[in-house]
Amino acid sequence: MFRLAKSQLLLVLLVVGTGLRFWHLGDQPLWTDEVLSALFSLGKRLQDVPLDQVLEAADLRPLFQLNVEASLGSIAEAVKTDSTHPPLYFYLSHLWLRLLGNGSLQDLPWRLRSFTALTSSLGILAIYVLGRVAFRGAQAKALLLTALVAVSPFAVYLAQEARHYSLAILCLIGALTALFALLDELHKGRSLSLMLLLAWALSNAIGLYVHYFYLLAWLAQLVVLALALARSWHSARTQLLPWGLALGGVLLVWLPWLPTLLEHSGRGEVAWISRGWSNLDAVLQVVMLLPGTAALFVMLPLSPALGELQIVLVLLLLGLIGTGAWYLWRGGRLSGDAALPWAGLFVIMAMALLVGLGWAKQSRLTSVFRYNFIFLPGMLLVATACLSGLKRPVREQVIAAFLVVGLVSSSLAVQGWVLAQTGEPAATASRIRSQSQTPILFAQTYSDLNDVAKGLALSLELQRQDPQARIIFVNDANGNAAVLQKLTAVVQLNLPVDLWVTRALRTADWSGVACRSAEPERIKVSGEGYYHLICT
Repeated sequence: MFRLAKSQLLLVLLVVGTGLRFWHLGDQPLWTDEVLSALFSLGKRLQDVPLDQVLEAADLRPLFQLNVEASLGSIAEAVKTDSTHPPLYFYLSHLWLRLLGNGSLQDLPWRLRSFTALTSSLGILAIYVLGRVAFRGAQAKALLLTALVAVSPFAVYLAQEARHYSLAILCLIGALTALFALLDELHKGRSLSLMLLLAWALSNAIGLYVHYFYLLAWLAQLVVLALALARSWHSARTQLLPWGLALGGVLLVWLPWLPTLLEHSGRGEVAWISRGWSNLDAVLQVVMLLPGTAALFVMLPLSPALGELQIVLVLLLLGLIGTGAWYLWRGGRLSGDAALPWAGLFVIMAMALLVGLGWAKQSRLTSVFRYNFIFLPGMLLVATACLSGLKRPVREQVIAAFLVVGLVSSSLAVQGWVLAQTGEPAATASRIRSQSQTPILFAQTYSDLNDVAKGLALSLELQRQDPQARIIFVNDANGNAAVLQKLTAVVQLNLPVDLWVTRALRTADWSGVACRSAEPERIKVSGEGYYHLICT
């Protein structure tokens, strides 16, 4: 009867976790990176975007229709040329969209994100298996680990984005499951299972084709493995050949894409995160690991718009983080679980590699919480071991508090109340509409696909709210003078118009087309400035 209850609990956790991941899934508009995911997943590329011409709402619909002729080769080539990511996520997402079939532009966010939500839901089952292996069959600990990931606001947040992080986490869970099983065999002096070695190598090879930062998670695993081999050297030295073949297999599978990685790392599209680097940023690289790690367990709305309530929420958040950290530390000191030191070493190494890469590239990597996917399964393993080390009745109370806080945080996250979308297309489009009196023309300058995607994200939402709004993408390769000349001709053919332009065109001379600055002149959302001109 007790076993049946445990099985039922696993089912409940799966239902709750899946429900959170699909709840409000299509409510938010696509943001910049999701537009890129949409284009590649639909089998499109930069040359398919209608540029340097005025576009109405109907003109964008064909761009977001599925290209059934796309192949793995064509998608890989598009990603190689127009993106800075490996291709596997986009190809699998393309296959998922083929399965769902073509739909409307309105349901595209749900169709795109459903693949990620499904992947994350599979991760709930996968992490249960990881728990059974890492904790050597302890079902209660495996269920606690499953519960933590089911209600983790960070995991839920990633699950609701049409991006590759949830798929990378699933690969990492598979790799860690095989690694912990292999560590157990090393500890017991057994011969290595070739199937486990193959599973470990394959999971990592797939992960490396999902996201480049998965490489950091793989390197962290290698550190754990090296220490485990050193500790069991007497029995392990006779098994170096299988390990060498596994490592070589991962490298061999990934080798064809390595030149593309090197080319991508020098592209201008990745420079955004390193602008304005200072000594303070070097310190913040370490400091930002704290809120980034806390986000695995708790997220609360934080916005200046909340006024005095924000102070209360900040104090509450700090209190929850401090209390939770203290109980984890206390439980960790009491825990004798063999998985804790290995999981802890993995997390420390993954964090150190992320910080080190940020220092080397002078990039604020830890401020982008999404990149913390590289240690999410390991950190949850650590938390499970620490919570399990607490004594009754405190253990049950603290675990209940962790799960309730996670559930509430996830509920807030899926409704868009915690982390705002980059660029906030819904809020920006709403403000543009409210301040415009005549037909809207939105002009986005571009130099690469990222600029185009940023403009498309806002344009899709703007035209959803106002189907009469028009947009134009103007190449800025020849400077603002050429952009102004192009827009002057366009505006003269579309008078009267409320013209909205990006920050770079603020100082342009619009007098030749009877344009004057509106009042207020500018709106600013998520750091992006848009300037408003009234042309009559």
